[in-house]
Amino acid sequence: MSDDFLKEIQEGFLLEADDLLEQAEGLFLNLEKTDVDHRATFDHLKRIAHNFKGSGKAVGFDELSSFCHSLENLLVALSSGSIGLNQKITGLLLECNDVLRSDIRTLTQDKLAVLDHDDLKKKLDKALAEYSSPETNHEVTALPTSSAEVPQDHKTEKANQNNPSKKSGNDEFIKIPLKKIDDLLNTFGEQVIFLSALDFYKEDIVAHKEDITRVVFNLKRIAFDLQQSTLTLRMVTLKSMFSKLERAIRDAALMTRKRINTIITGGDNELDKVIVDQLSDPLIHMVRNSVDHGIETSELRAQREKPVIGTIRLNAQREGGAFVIEVSDDGGGLDSDRIYQKGIEKGLIKEGQQMTRNEILELIFENGFSTKDAASELSGRGVGMNVVKETILSLKGSYEISSEVGKGTTFRIRLPLSLSLFNGLLVMVKNEKFIIPSSQVQEIVKINDVEQLDIVGGNRVIQLRNEVIELMDISDNLAKPCDNIDDSNYKKNMVLISNVEKTKIGFVVSQILGIQRIVQKPLSPEMTACPGASGVTILGDGNPAIILDLRVFREVIQSNNPNRALAI
Repeated sequence: MSDDFLKEIQEGFLLEADDLLEQAEGLFLNLEKTDVDHRATFDHLKRIAHNFKGSGKAVGFDELSSFCHSLENLLVALSSGSIGLNQKITGLLLECNDVLRSDIRTLTQDKLAVLDHDDLKKKLDKALAEYSSPETNHEVTALPTSSAEVPQDHKTEKANQNNPSKKSGNDEFIKIPLKKIDDLLNTFGEQVIFLSALDFYKEDIVAHKEDITRVVFNLKRIAFDLQQSTLTLRMVTLKSMFSKLERAIRDAALMTRKRINTIITGGDNELDKVIVDQLSDPLIHMVRNSVDHGIETSELRAQREKPVIGTIRLNAQREGGAFVIEVSDDGGGLDSDRIYQKGIEKGLIKEGQQMTRNEILELIFENGFSTKDAASELSGRGVGMNVVKETILSLKGSYEISSEVGKGTTFRIRLPLSLSLFNGLLVMVKNEKFIIPSSQVQEIVKINDVEQLDIVGGNRVIQLRNEVIELMDISDNLAKPCDNIDDSNYKKNMVLISNVEKTKIGFVVSQILGIQRIVQKPLSPEMTACPGASGVTILGDGNPAIILDLRVFREVIQSNNPNRALAI
């Protein structure tokens, strides 16, 4: 790795660290509030420490990473409840945060600066010993972190906390190839020419009707080209992220004394910078798990007549209107029987519960799940893969797992090319128009064309190709009251089949008006607290339409809490 590139990824870490420390300070202060449930706060703090520690190690700031490990020991003990919160403890946590802020400023000025945390580490160790109960051993030798169970009311809050948005203001920069700027300026030049023509033709609209029609057609084409060109300005190659992952694999291999070869393909492909930034840390968790859990030791691989050097492959490619990233290894694969038993031990499933292999493999993404009996410095806390899942879903993406025991595992992540522009279904729910991302819809059927079964648990269900699918009526879960309709009109409705959390759900809408390209805008401050609403767009008639996230909206419906209904 060249010195210039190392400095580049170190600068990226330092920029992100400022944002993380800002969040951490607010969370530490929140711990002093006695009327707040702190489980969600600790969950978020441990995730921040997880990112800080892992990323710091990956870019070569070893002392910073070591200090965060000591801080994590205290956070884990606090979250378990075996150490009680008091003002002295929160003061120590804030002191740690201040020191980390100072470290970031120091490293920004001099990336070779020597950091010294010996005194503060002693304070952390003393706090562990002083406030721990004698029966409890709080030595934490692992990367962070276990996660406390968050109650139902905190689900949406937790999802937001797990995926804090990056700063997107003027303090963030991106390198843009000169050719992209030239293409953009050329397109603008075409637009100016056609606008001049339109200004000329307006003097006699009737005589120049055909000319005006031609100019309008070309302006529409140019508008689309400008849209595409502008989006490419946010695109960055995956070289930087893949190199960061390669370094993480190398360091993890040294820790575990394993020999691993990394193969990277598709690093020249481009993806929206916002997506790359948010995906970077979760992918580090994924490749470190591949090293620790997937690839066997050289001795074991030799016994299994496999090459003693393991292989991890990173691949990126465009598939239609989506972007696919694959992380695969030729390790031992996922043992569904062991995962099933661990799921029972962790209380995630019940003894004897019938599950398909895919459903069992899904357990590895659950909060707190790990197949390890003892935590190591790399893994074992059951947080990393949950971070991966939450991040992918927050980016409107999806994931697949394929694994064969003894041969290896492949994780396939499918993402949109951009978060600000996507294909969406324009639907009518009673008298309101909504947008639903087409990526969340697998199939569209008419209720009248499928067999309706008896009501189960108070909900309607349909049978589609020998599969029973529960229906969720969006109109019943809006804060604005809707007129009741009889069954004959109900049969005229449409059903959007969506694979939400790997379970097929049918969302009922009154009408589908079409599919179109959607430019997503952020919600107003008044709307940000409305679960199910992920953004807003302006339709062709000038009216706004709310963009629904079916995954979150399902949680709103199942919560049976009218206060969480979407307000319109």
